[in-house]
Amino acid sequence: MHKLFSVNYLNPGPLDLLQERVNQGAIILDIRRIAGSRYRPQFSAKRLRERFGEAYLRAPELGNSNYNQPGTPIVLLNPTQGIPRLLDLLEQTDVCLLCKCQQFATCHSALIVAEVQRA
Repeated sequence: MHKLFSVNYLNPGPLDLLQERVNQGAIILDIRRIAGSRYRPQFSAKRLRERFGEAYLRAPELGNSNYNQPGTPIVLLNPTQGIPRLLDLLEQTDVCLLCKCQQFATCHSALIVAEVQRA
């Protein structure tokens, strides 16, 4: 199994980090339910696809259903579909999970990593 990374675009230098990982053969798996950013338009799905091409994939099924409701628990939209897809990707290459959270510990990507470790 390949390596799994988490890149949160509100932290410093995310595009450079993503570019470095892609240059090393990884793919970007965008795990946001909605792949857009009002304040950072370079993180819209369209712009990411333009920059990274086939190395950019979407997985809204791994998005947090409660992303816009602070204080509510993290609920993955469709983990029974998303986790097996992620595991299949990890058999082929390194994967960078992309979301906007600043703190990994409170981000839904931490839940996804835990599910991958359990599998």
